[in-house]
Amino acid sequence: MSLFEDILAARGLTGEARDLFLYPDYARVHDPFLLPDMQAAVERLVKAHKDNEHIVIYGDYDIDGLTATTTLLDGFESFGFQQVDAFIPNRFVEGYGLTVDAVEKIAAMGAKIIVTVDCGSLSEKEINRANELDVDVIVTDHHNVAPVQPPAVAVINPKRLLMDFPDEYKNYILKPNSSYKGKIYPFLDLPGVGVAFKLIQALQTRLDGLPLGHEKWLLDLVALGTVCDVVTLVDENRTNVFWGLKVLSKTRRPGLRALMAVAGVEPEKVNARHLGFGLGPRMNAAGRLETAQYALDMLRAEEGLEALERARQLDTLNISRRSDQDKIYQAAILQAEQYAAYPVLVVSHPDWSHGIIGIVAAKLLEKYKKPTYVLQEMGEESKGSARSFGDFSAADAIRAADDIITKGGGHKLAAAIIPPSPSNRLRR
Repeated sequence: MSLFEDILAARGLTGEARDLFLYPDYARVHDPFLLPDMQAAVERLVKAHKDNEHIVIYGDYDIDGLTATTTLLDGFESFGFQQVDAFIPNRFVEGYGLTVDAVEKIAAMGAKIIVTVDCGSLSEKEINRANELDVDVIVTDHHNVAPVQPPAVAVINPKRLLMDFPDEYKNYILKPNSSYKGKIYPFLDLPGVGVAFKLIQALQTRLDGLPLGHEKWLLDLVALGTVCDVVTLVDENRTNVFWGLKVLSKTRRPGLRALMAVAGVEPEKVNARHLGFGLGPRMNAAGRLETAQYALDMLRAEEGLEALERARQLDTLNISRRSDQDKIYQAAILQAEQYAAYPVLVVSHPDWSHGIIGIVAAKLLEKYKKPTYVLQEMGEESKGSARSFGDFSAADAIRAADDIITKGGGHKLAAAIIPPSPSNRLRR
């Protein structure tokens, strides 16, 4: 037996489990209607399709949000929705997630439905405002959830299962063949694009235009968002990435073909590493430095020359991002050394762009092996990014400090935060 087989066996991957791990079976993906509120979301969208209502996809500026946005735009177009637009928040204007100002702008556009991707689970105030403006909201998200869900038409988030059915879910995980099988969605760690893709699968049961099997052409987007959001590559995520790489190797998207060319990636040899370290950083650079709309325009480009121009623009931005990131990282190390004895690292500076500090936080985490918060001081407030370590959840710590946090949230591994400007006392 080879070392590789020994490792698989040590992880319990033998027999059929081994084969499915190495060669995932797309036919064994999970029923989308096991996700919370999926039925309600489908019913509302079927009505919108019939009544030709205006829908806005509310995205996010990272790759998960951008690929999820494009997945829904392409899927809805196939289903024949006539009025669908995308709203990508600007990190430096709207910031992360739904905002009241953005909701009011969208309502003024005449939209009757907002479908969020990769955000919205904690947006009670913003969804209340949408309801006041007669705009329905469907949330698709994978971040941490509140004990009480916001007043949306639907909140489709697999992590709700831990909140809504904690004992049942625990029992299901411990005993997969229990009576809960077929009643509870069996996988929690979908990325935002994975949840959006489940919505497309659910709509296929009610709407024409995207025959069963044809949705797999969206898996190039799903694979890209899944790898770049650093979720676990097991279960449905592994299936989506496995088949998504095959789709990407012969993708129909001029934008992704151009981006691979600029990044020096041969399509027939594309792998997960190329997504995480070649395509992903170039796409993320747009939202980190200027606007993620550039990356969405690249994904949606229909002509080869336009796609190449967009891809080259992202490449140029990524070069600038790397230079700025290196400067911030070196300065952050100087601060971090002053607090080396503390169990949680908090560093900050007014000149550190909050568009870049998330990468710096990840690098500091790797260097110091402790939970890390990196902030840009912005007058009375700061904006920051955090990375968890071990059993310490950066997102849980942010929620525990609600009395001084303006806005914050995230998931198990990472979080975003807007606290008051830090002082030495706060650092300690």
